[in-house]
Amino acid sequence: MKNQECILYKPFWGRLPTVVFFLSICCLMASCSKEQELGLDFFAEESFDVSLIDTLSLDVSSVLPDTLATDQSGRILVGYHQDPLLGGVKVSPFFQLGLSSSSTISLEEEEVIYDSICLVLRYDGYTFYDTSQALSFTVHEVMEEIAYEEEGYALYSSSSFLYEDIPLGAYNKVIRSDGGEEISVRLGDDFGQFLLGLALDDEDGELDDEKLKDYLHGLTIIPNLSTSGPIVGFGLDSELRIYYKDKSVFPSEESTISFELGSDEGSINTTLYFNQFSFEREGTVFSKLSPSAKSLSAAHSGNMAFIQGGEGISLRVEMPYIRSLLYSGGDFLVTGATLEFYPLSTKEDENMPAPSTLKVYWVDEDNGLLQTNTDAILMEDYEFGRETHYEVDVTDFLSSQLYNEELNQNALLFQLPEAFNASATRLLVGNGESDTPMRLNLYLLSI
Repeated sequence: MKNQECILYKPFWGRLPTVVFFLSICCLMASCSKEQELGLDFFAEESFDVSLIDTLSLDVSSVLPDTLATDQSGRILVGYHQDPLLGGVKVSPFFQLGLSSSSTISLEEEEVIYDSICLVLRYDGYTFYDTSQALSFTVHEVMEEIAYEEEGYALYSSSSFLYEDIPLGAYNKVIRSDGGEEISVRLGDDFGQFLLGLALDDEDGELDDEKLKDYLHGLTIIPNLSTSGPIVGFGLDSELRIYYKDKSVFPSEESTISFELGSDEGSINTTLYFNQFSFEREGTVFSKLSPSAKSLSAAHSGNMAFIQGGEGISLRVEMPYIRSLLYSGGDFLVTGATLEFYPLSTKEDENMPAPSTLKVYWVDEDNGLLQTNTDAILMEDYEFGRETHYEVDVTDFLSSQLYNEELNQNALLFQLPEAFNASATRLLVGNGESDTPMRLNLYLLSI
């Protein structure tokens, strides 16, 4: 079979002079409005043709990685949304608390009057789903040490720790979508007075990170599952803040003690945090995608595939029949190849614009990285919106598949432009059988 392939498709480098000559002529013809007449002037006995093939079948699927570390993501996420196509999406952050420069006070207990305690969350600009709906959640104390799993140094989207059922506080409000907002959640006074006592100098010595973690393992934020709302990102500059009055001066002064939410560059503490994701796909066309079945063909999910943050779900596109060109007869060159596909939208997608770019990778049959491709670009139809689609140049990938002597199942893998572990963004696309079909445009130069 290999001998037959070599006969029908001559190696590129074996006819480089001819290729260079014909490509030069092709460029010259492209600059002339009378392409056929110019071709006849140059070719008296040779045939020359550039053709477009856009009917090759593609294998499209959604693929799920083994694990996805969601610590060190640079933000915490919280929220719950019932997606009409993907099912329920729930995100809960778990985080330790550490010292800041104002975590201790050099006062006697009788010089301090406790006022209140609040969890202050600073909105970092990321939202997904409809922000006109209320963000609703409760804050809970974590009841066991937040620590790395036995093997490795990471916390994952599926990691979990026990927490107290009775909440310390609750929040239910529509947030601003233009950023810059600070959410303050009032917590229980017993909890606040306990922490204030730790912050005061006592017989056990001054408070430090380790002592704080011994008494307070951390906090978690649990979204309300009875309300479908947005998923919102908050920065690591968020904090737990105790308000008190200092009676050592007259008149007494209002002051605060702060505990930092997570480790970030420049932080004096070494705390851990991560985002826990859970997905409820039962009853959807994607219900068969699970840890035990990590790939789902679009042909078995309503001719749709999707990309989603949190679990790290990617879009895989394989071109299994591209080598059939080798058996079509004649000599040809691939002069260009583009892949086009359309973002599928629902009514609520009006408030969720599609990502302007997607990362693209060459991968093997196990989705192992082979090479990075150029990004897929969203080509927007600003006038009507009907032709908005992604486009990516896949000439190099397709040529490499043709020149590869070994049969393989290499493919293109598409992912979100931002880190999966810091996002709940999702994107739906159709395969070649959908109403807005994915299409491979292949340009061939026949010689």
